[in-house]
Amino acid sequence: GRDNIPKVGFGLVLDTREQAANAHYGSFLELRWSQFGGPLGGPADYQEWLLDYRGYLSLGERHILHLSTLGQYRPGKVAPYDFFHVGGANSIRAYGVQPGNYGQHEILGTLEYRYETVRREPFELWGDNLYYGLQWVAGTDAAWLWMSDDSRPRLLSSVYAGLHILLPLIERVRIELGIGQLEQGSDALIYGLSIGLFEK
Repeated sequence: GRDNIPKVGFGLVLDTREQAANAHYGSFLELRWSQFGGPLGGPADYQEWLLDYRGYLSLGERHILHLSTLGQYRPGKVAPYDFFHVGGANSIRAYGVQPGNYGQHEILGTLEYRYETVRREPFELWGDNLYYGLQWVAGTDAAWLWMSDDSRPRLLSSVYAGLHILLPLIERVRIELGIGQLEQGSDALIYGLSIGLFEK
């Protein structure tokens, strides 16, 4: 079956990055509030408070520090198919999407160091002018997930290293090897290779 859940909301975006693709300094901030269902109709009735922050700090000609945080808080009646699920290149590396890695609310955080091995270099392909670049990266991910009736958020964490290939249109291809379940000790470590597009 299908559910129709109407949504209304408003938000604020502040973007001080010097460029949207492969930023070296500046920040992006989005704040948003939304109402799902409830007085709008449909089977759900919850609000969503969202904070999305991405900061970039240039540490030298080829060194970049990148911090990203995404928090989503959803009080109210949320159906299980609308829960947040984490795992993979766009949430927390080394983890797969597993049945237990879900929650009604989530906070995701990443701290990443980037070294530009090859800065933006032009090349021609079938008469079109394109570019490429290469960055070595290393970082750490964390995810907190919890339900409204659960006072203790579940923590998932990982460290990773890899290579980012900078390309037009898709911005970057991210190839990273992660080590997860750090919070459970060395005997429980897991490993995973992730491939993603664009910024996390």
